Amino acid sequence: MSRPALTIGLADHDLNRALIDGQVEAPDLDLTLVWDLEDGERHARMLRDGAFDACEFSFANYLIARSQGRQLCGVPVFPNRKFRHSYIFINSRAGIREPRDLEGKRVGLRGWAATASLWVRGILHRYYDVDLTRVTWYSLPEAIQAAIPDSIVLHRLPAGQDVDAMLVDGELDAVIFPDVLPSIRRRAPEVRRLFEDYREAERDFYRRTRIFPISHLLVLKENVVEAHPSVPLSLLRTFRASRDLCFERLDEQQVLSISWAAASLQEQRDLMGAQYWPYNVRDNRAVIETLIGFAHEQGLIPQPMAVDDLFVHDTVNEAGA
Repeated sequence: MSRPALTIGLADHDLNRALIDGQVEAPDLDLTLVWDLEDGERHARMLRDGAFDACEFSFANYLIARSQGRQLCGVPVFPNRKFRHSYIFINSRAGIREPRDLEGKRVGLRGWAATASLWVRGILHRYYDVDLTRVTWYSLPEAIQAAIPDSIVLHRLPAGQDVDAMLVDGELDAVIFPDVLPSIRRRAPEVRRLFEDYREAERDFYRRTRIFPISHLLVLKENVVEAHPSVPLSLLRTFRASRDLCFERLDEQQVLSISWAAASLQEQRDLMGAQYWPYNVRDNRAVIETLIGFAHEQGLIPQPMAVDDLFVHDTVNEAGA
């Protein structure tokens, strides 16, 4: 019997690197990997064209797609997750000193339905009492159409608009973005982070909530699962093997050109445990439930979803981290 041949879209994360460079292979699958696309382009191609059999995909977009009846299903592989306090950037002259100062201000987004945007808005509202209806939002175009509540003021920016430049020029008072803005990298005096000691803010957030925000999961087309029921478990185990090899390399230390990498790694493990990046449903259930709650509260999905229903049944109780 021939092995299933799959095309997978994924990002060039360190957790995926062993899979990309061939150190890890799926023993029962023939995989073609597409790993050189920007995240938004990869997500758009999956939504627009169904370009991949499986895809590392925006979790927020997945929730919306499922609510709209798209034929996608999830595997509990989470190659991208980040604490998000450090991705709120403000104009230094905007008079923003604390989260609630965002009320009455103009805030730019990569997209209303972007997972980073959803996490940050939810955290600001639930944990810092920011009234999202008192913010004027500006969003770049998106590949997926999501409902916008009537109480939300959202302006769509033209494709290609540079929200970082708008922030520097004072056209926006703040920007929530999935990546570090160029103005921050070059230390532009016009821009700073809302949480200047963001490491402590994020550590404190984790201590209080035990939430390590998930950005991406692995999704499959439902017809692929129907044709090849063994594929989801095989992919879960393969991605776990790639992740495990990544962490083995981190423990070697010599692979990193960072003087205090060992101390930072130990600090993270002391706070979050040795298995702080689990690929399973069990250890991520509360995080996923929180994201689902945020999506429902903000109108991206019409009703809450059960966590287990988001994933292929065989993968939900698969043993291991």
